[in-house]
Amino acid sequence: MNLYEFEGKHFFAAHGIAIPRGCVARRDDDIRELYTNLGITEVVVKAQVLSGKRGKNNGIRFCSTLDEVVAAVADLFATEIHGQYVAAVRIEERLSIAEEHYLSITYDTNSKQPVLVYSKHGGVDIEDVDDALIAKHMLNISDSVISVAGGIPFVQELWQTFLMEDCRVVEINPLVKTVTGEWIAADAKVALDDDAFFRHTEEHGKLEPRTMMGRAPTAREIAVQEIDKGEKYYQGTAGKYIEMDGDIAILFSGGGASIANMDALLQAGLSAANYTEYSGNPPREKVHALAKIVLSKPGLRGL
Repeated sequence: MNLYEFEGKHFFAAHGIAIPRGCVARRDDDIRELYTNLGITEVVVKAQVLSGKRGKNNGIRFCSTLDEVVAAVADLFATEIHGQYVAAVRIEERLSIAEEHYLSITYDTNSKQPVLVYSKHGGVDIEDVDDALIAKHMLNISDSVISVAGGIPFVQELWQTFLMEDCRVVEINPLVKTVTGEWIAADAKVALDDDAFFRHTEEHGKLEPRTMMGRAPTAREIAVQEIDKGEKYYQGTAGKYIEMDGDIAILFSGGGASIANMDALLQAGLSAANYTEYSGNPPREKVHALAKIVLSKPGLRGL
């Protein structure tokens, strides 16, 4: 599960990583009250979406007055970022930045172990940074404490977040050093391991539902998630359903074949009502229930 920035920062703060003062605004919240209670004049108003590159898509606004904040929040809620629904807005203090670094921990699929990635050149996509300016340190998942040279801020805290929350990715970009010498995580990208949710039923269970499309799930999407529950060895075999705007129902078996067939559908001038793929030899009762949900969408012209 990919987290919104405000959710990732919640986990960061819980493990000792400094974050900017701020609050989360929803559509029905009193924005004037939230801003006033912060007691900060210079703020950043940030759309909460699951995609990146918000700054390049007008999803981050700098404000200095109450009226500017109210207008920025209203505008962000009225738009989409990369075609994704804006779930919330975070209003936080604007930092006085001296340096921007990059720090993350993820899994290296070649070595099959975690890797820490660090660069003194943050604030941009790490793919745009020259390899010579990036340091990588392979980590051992059995180590509760890691030793990395160079005095990188928040290394232990980020490692604890990665381990204790069962993460696939934890990323701070930028990791900011302020003009007063403080280190603060100005952004947060966190992806949790869905297969480990059973270890975090209380905390992770509080996370609001979301879809790969960056919006709240539809009733049919929720129904498909329900039929995919049950014995552990059957989970994940029949739970992929993404609702779309077309009128041709989709029921594919196999990931690679499903992509090829979706391309063929589009090339034929047709429009998919959903993306659904089941594999892993699900029991027939799950496939039956999945098919009923797929075919329940109004206005279908074919399967």
